[in-house]
Amino acid sequence: MVAIVLHLVSVNQWVNHTTRVIARSYRCLQLAVDAETGMRGFVITGRNSFLEPYTRTKDLLNDEIVALSDLVQDNPAQVARLKVLRERLLVWMEFAESVVQDKNSGGVRKDLVATEQGKKLMDATRVGFNEFIRTEEALRDRRTADTDETIRLALLLVIIGSLLYGAVLAVFSRRQMNTLSSTYDNALQKQFQQNEFLQKQDWIKTAQAQFAEATRGDLSIQAVCDRTLEFICSYLGVRVGAMYTLESDQILHLASHYGLSESDRISKTAVPVGTSLAGQAAREKQPIVLEPAPANHVQMNTFLGSSSPLSIILTPALAEQRTKAVIELALLRSTTPDDIELLKTLSESIGVTIASAQYRSQLRDLLEESQRQGEELQAQQEELRVSNEELEEQARALKESQVKLEGQQAELEQTNSQLSQQAQALEERNNDLDNARNNIEQKAQEVERASQYKSQFLANMSHELRTPLNSTLILAQLLSDNRGGRLDQEEMEYARTILNSSNDLLNLINDILDLAKIESGKVELSSDAVNVTELVRSLERTFKPIAQQKSIEFKTEIAADVNPKMLIDR
Repeated sequence: MVAIVLHLVSVNQWVNHTTRVIARSYRCLQLAVDAETGMRGFVITGRNSFLEPYTRTKDLLNDEIVALSDLVQDNPAQVARLKVLRERLLVWMEFAESVVQDKNSGGVRKDLVATEQGKKLMDATRVGFNEFIRTEEALRDRRTADTDETIRLALLLVIIGSLLYGAVLAVFSRRQMNTLSSTYDNALQKQFQQNEFLQKQDWIKTAQAQFAEATRGDLSIQAVCDRTLEFICSYLGVRVGAMYTLESDQILHLASHYGLSESDRISKTAVPVGTSLAGQAAREKQPIVLEPAPANHVQMNTFLGSSSPLSIILTPALAEQRTKAVIELALLRSTTPDDIELLKTLSESIGVTIASAQYRSQLRDLLEESQRQGEELQAQQEELRVSNEELEEQARALKESQVKLEGQQAELEQTNSQLSQQAQALEERNNDLDNARNNIEQKAQEVERASQYKSQFLANMSHELRTPLNSTLILAQLLSDNRGGRLDQEEMEYARTILNSSNDLLNLINDILDLAKIESGKVELSSDAVNVTELVRSLERTFKPIAQQKSIEFKTEIAADVNPKMLIDR
């Protein structure tokens, strides 16, 4: 019995080992496809961003193949097949490296691309990996069948042993029988637990292998999402599901649905990250379980009626710790730990598959753009050919014109000789004009310096005159105020006349200063409203005494239609 149990454990370990080999084989094949996709994208577009998956997978691929070789050391045929695949990949990497270097140096050799050497190597690699995987799958099926046979044999032996021991134990005491029965129950319980664990692991590994098979090939993003959601819903028995892809705008877009009603599809077309549970799952990068499911969250409709789910699962799909998609599942049963473990296990595979599909989509778009540009280039080449024919016709016409021009050239040489003589005479006249202009500029500078000296003299003289004039203004003001009362009316009038004349002299000095400013290029206008009557009286006080001394009659008169105010520059 112990030998059977040990054999069962050994067989289950080999089944688990084979499942790991298959999963790692799919991983190696996916890395090779990503490297080829990145290299093609760089060759077509010349963008270094497409080299990122090529550079990353180039280093990882060798490590993955070494690890895979270690796993199949017990199978010489698989080791030999894997050695051939590794040599093909090394040859392809040398080819890809030469293509990348040619592209960086300015172009790709057309003869190298025309041989389709890289495509043939990669196609042979895909075929080799598929044969390798089919061999491992057949080996896993045989080991699984062996496990089932061993389990049936173990159960039969347990039943037979139990019957035999039951007959023997009937003779012994109840206590001994209970002890022995408890021992066998514990052994059976451990056996069943071990079997359940192995079955769960096999269930998860089988899901990984079936998912890889379902999404294998150059699929579009829509096809990958449809197949992924259909596989998960079918494998877990889900009736309603939706799959969202996370775009660069940080919005989850509905990419695929399974059993979703029209109204729910319209309401769930786009979901910003962080505004819903799906967005929260994308941000936290962890599954979210709702049990019981919220009322009216989603309805499962059939021809016979509708029902609500018992639980909701929202799980993200990751690639290099970046959320690529979110899957939302509605179950008519409670969520089990096995469901969560399976979704976590498939998360990275789904994310990597979506990322690869996105790379392929970008590559197809760039290829179409390249083809469109190629067609435009052909059209431009045709236009260029027509233009070349026109240019050839024009060249013939130019040759005929050249013959005529050669005849005219002799005449032009004679004319040029005459023009040279005239140019020499003109140059002499220009030199005379330059000398005259220099003399004029020199005299203008002398005049400008003289003007500056004059302006400086006027400014200095005006400042010198203002000092004694200010004293005169102060004394005239004191006399006109007559605070001591010693002056009669006529003397006070004389004092006011002196004061007004001094003010006029001060204004004249200010005008001289303004004139100096004007000549220096700086002038400020200070406009002020003046009473015309006061202005006339000021003039009368200034000039009337002088007129009396010369026996001249001095009169002032203001017309009735004169504006009482006048705007002047003070």
